[in-house]
Amino acid sequence: MNILEDSKSIRLKIMDFLSRREHSSREIFKKLSPRVESKELLEEEKLKADGLLSDERFAESYFQSRK
Repeated sequence: MNILEDSKSIRLKIMDFLSRREHSSREIFKKLSPRVESKELLEEEKLKADGLLSDERFAESYFQSRK
């Protein structure tokens, strides 16, 4: 497992996860925490502001898949 050292590589990895399905912010944090050099690099608020990460979208997607 390679360590993600800069915010650009972390953002690309998150976008890779999100390209497959919606993830909650908690899932993203849990998946990437062991792989990042610094937890501050997980710019969750910036991802939410950019519209890439949405717990509401995740909840709706999860609900629809279980319906």
